[in-house]
Amino acid sequence: MLIIMRSYVYGTHEAQARWRARVGQRHAGLPSAGTKSLLRAASRLTRHNKWFLKRRPLPNCPSVSALVKLILEAHSGRMSGVLPTALDRRWSPRLARRSDIPALEKLIPLSVRGLQTIHYSPEQIEAALGPVFGVDRQLIEDQTFFVIEIGEQLIACGAWSRRQTLFGSDEARTSPDPELDPGRDAGRLRAFFVHPEWARRGLGRALLVACEAGMSERGFVRAELVATLPGELLYQAFGYRVIDRFEIPLRDGLKLPVVRMGKELSSPG
Repeated sequence: MLIIMRSYVYGTHEAQARWRARVGQRHAGLPSAGTKSLLRAASRLTRHNKWFLKRRPLPNCPSVSALVKLILEAHSGRMSGVLPTALDRRWSPRLARRSDIPALEKLIPLSVRGLQTIHYSPEQIEAALGPVFGVDRQLIEDQTFFVIEIGEQLIACGAWSRRQTLFGSDEARTSPDPELDPGRDAGRLRAFFVHPEWARRGLGRALLVACEAGMSERGFVRAELVATLPGELLYQAFGYRVIDRFEIPLRDGLKLPVVRMGKELSSPG
């Protein structure tokens, strides 16, 4: 088991297949001896990879802490069936609820501080948290806001919108956000955030597919968004093209460089 776990963290396809097969057979429960062996392996895995992973992050693999947590929770019976789904990278977005707002308010700062620091300064990030990076409750009310969770943890979110606002939270909004005309206007993509420990494993893509499907069903034939600099590559890979580059004014004279992008949507069905 230790060899399989180590190999999975290093990302070999053969080891991933062996790991999925083995976990698929056992995730419903382990005998006590197997559980003890798994705990010992998890402990050794953490010690073995701690130095390596800190100095050479692997973007396509779970962090050690996330992997070990999933292993132990799945085998304890609290997350039956979740681990194979996570490792197979099959994500199922669901519509956000008002009860998700506290979790979203925790996820967004974690995501921004963990994934945006290469492109933005700490001062820009802190100034943008709230007005630019925050929760827009209107998206939840419109039932166009999706989240992805694993177990009871919310690990990603993304939304589409039939309203005029292109980005930002609702904290400074004082008037209703007018609806768009699908025959004339482009639908909006909004509020994409992923937990840093779950980045670059298909969550953004799954949310994007769900949002584009929602826009198409509503009658929109075009989509537009305002991407952060690190998000630009994701949207380019999904067919979005740059329309404009501009800066969002922040407090204390700071500015946040962003990219407006757009795409023609495929017809539904």
